[in-house]
Amino acid sequence: MTPLETEIDALLTHYYAHFSAMDFAAARRVWDTAEPHPCYLAEEIDDFLRDWPAIEAYWATSQATMSKLLSRHWALRAQQIADDLATATWRLHWNAQIVGQNKPVGGEVRATAVLRRRAEGWRLFHYVEAPLAPILYIRQLYEGQVDPGFGAASPRCA
Repeated sequence: MTPLETEIDALLTHYYAHFSAMDFAAARRVWDTAEPHPCYLAEEIDDFLRDWPAIEAYWATSQATMSKLLSRHWALRAQQIADDLATATWRLHWNAQIVGQNKPVGGEVRATAVLRRRAEGWRLFHYVEAPLAPILYIRQLYEGQVDPGFGAASPRCA
């Protein structure tokens, strides 16, 4: 990883640790809180959240509806686009226990962000999670169901 990616990876590790602890007040500190118009799009919501009250309401709802959450990220790539701005992309896997549901659920998304360098380091101000389109998701689901060893050398039905 580049030095920039190492810094942003540490920030994301910290961010998702706060999410896993359901400590959204601490997660907010990973954001550029001086930004008057942050942008947040979680995969499960319909529209962009464009201000702090909307983002905090989303986090409060998340805290009320999930009893457990765990996220991990990988495949981070980052690019500095100005002295104080960077973009980043990564993959994210999450697991959640929804209140009132017997079994946990999980998923994978692609994520992207724009970050601003502040005195305390890089901070998020634009964050988007992008799930796979249904056609891609279903294809991967079916591809994941193939028996090990199945391939060109497999016997054919007579």
